[in-house]
Amino acid sequence: WSSVSVVTYQLIPSLLGVSPDPTKGVVAGRAYDIGENYIEGAQVVVRNVTTGVIPEGVVVNYFVDNFPTRNQKWTSADGLWVAINLPVGDWSIEMYIADGEGGHKLMGATIVPVYADTINISSIHTGHGDGIKYPANCTVGFGE
Repeated sequence: WSSVSVVTYQLIPSLLGVSPDPTKGVVAGRAYDIGENYIEGAQVVVRNVTTGVIPEGVVVNYFVDNFPTRNQKWTSADGLWVAINLPVGDWSIEMYIADGEGGHKLMGATIVPVYADTINISSIHTGHGDGIKYPANCTVGFGE
């Protein structure tokens, strides 16, 4: 488990123009390839573990140079992402990348328990969870 300060818990949402709901939680993490390198260009989707439904009103934001921004639409070179105001419970966090044909491929997933009034840390690794496991030579140079 990782922990963050109360100041960080309040600062990240405020920089994104979001007020954290104390009855809900925040999930943040990094996107990693199988070589433990950060992934640039990944999009994160949050789904209910049981129903597969994306929670209403939850938006995933990304960082640029380790700083949260509203303008980034996928992970930058730092691989960081954050989802704010998730209801308490277990959530599936999925990582997708563009497949070059107009669609996206699931690259990894993890399940994270969300607790109220906290930032829950849950990074996503390629090939884990429901993601597709690729041999190491498939990711050489990925994100460069």
